[in-house]
Order: sequence, then C-alpha cells, then structure tokens
Amino acid sequence: MKRTNQHLKNIYFLLFLSLIIASCTSAPKQENEEAPETNTLEDSTDEDDEQLTEYGLIQAVEDGAYPMYTVTVEFPERKMIQTFNLNAEELEPRIEQWGSLVGKYASIKYTSTLDPHLIQITKDEKMILGSTKIDPKWNLITGTLSGAVEITSSDLPSTIRVSNEKGNVSFNYYVDDELVAINNTEVTAYYILRPNHTITSIILSEEEINKETAGKNTEVSEEE
Repeated sequence: MKRTNQHLKNIYFLLFLSLIIASCTSAPKQENEEAPETNTLEDSTDEDDEQLTEYGLIQAVEDGAYPMYTVTVEFPERKMIQTFNLNAEELEPRIEQWGSLVGKYASIKYTSTLDPHLIQITKDEKMILGSTKIDPKWNLITGTLSGAVEITSSDLPSTIRVSNEKGNVSFNYYVDDELVAINNTEVTAYYILRPNHTITSIILSEEEINKETAGKNTEVSEEE
C-alpha cells in the first residue's frame, strides 16, 4: 500500500513538472523584441501628388513681367477654357519659343491653389491703399506688417506679411512709399482668396512633335 501511494506521488510530481516545463517553453519572448516598422503618409509624401495633369489645346501665350507668362488652354473633353500663370525660369523642361506653342496639343502639369489677394490695408482707421470701400464679406487679419522695407523696383511684386499671435498671411504686392512708412506697425489687412493655376510643365504631344520633325525635314529637302 505504501509503495502504491509512493508510486502515485511520483506520477503526480512528474505531471506537475511537465506542466511547468510546457508553460515555460510556450511563453512569448519579450526581450529584445521591437515593434515592426510602419510607413506613414509623411514617409511617402510625393510632390507630384499636389500637381494635376491635363491634356489640352494651347490657345494663347501672353508675356507679362518677365519671367511671368499667361497661358490660355482649352480642354475639349471637359469643354472648358482655363487661364494659367507660368514662370519661364521654373518651367521644366525649358521652352525657348513660346509663340510656337499656340494651336498645339500638349500635356500640361500644374498646381491649383487659393491664394490671398490684398485689397485694402488700414492703419488707425485710415485707408492706405486708395479709397476702396471695405466689403464686410472680405477676410481680414490684424497684426504687424513686415516685408515692406523698400519700394518695389523690380517687375515682379514684393512679398509682404501681416502677422499676429495666431498666424500670418502673406501677399504679393507692389510696395509703395505709403506701405514703407507703416512697415513694422500694427495694421489691418483686408483680402479675398483667388484661385491660382500655375503651370509647372508643358510637354507637346507625340503627334505635334512628329509634325514639327516632318516640317523641318521638308525645309531641309527644299533647301537642297
């Protein structure tokens, strides 16, 4: 009887020991474990995501204050005509003869934004930019004027800014002596948001390129 009891005790002890060993081997290892790396939207941000691409017919190219141009494009599929701004020095690839683009189809890459357009600035309730009456529907910001250090002497406008503790708004504007006089003082700027479409790339269609090549070959043949 004693031997039987002892035998049972041995069996229970072995079973208990087996359970302990099994729980140890199945427990997850926590040392030296690192969370898997994940890709966020910021990691995969692409500048091209902010640009749009359209295929259209270039109707007109008008030059402004260099290097700025205005380009009018018709989009037949959308049945609309859109006017774009263009900086010749920032365009990729570069284009030398702008007049040659008129009447041709091209793939156009551009950005579309809403930019603040300055209409009036007041200082101590005095209108600084002419006598334009203020529309209550306009946006406004009150803060310190900066950037109006000197009168704009170039063909392109200067960039001025009105800032306060909540933020700032920048404007492209031709600075005059009245703005210089109130630089670094508190003002209220009234403005609206205007759509701004800016071309970053113009690539002629393969058909248009073939036409140009054929035309050049014809001219060479006639000269010979």
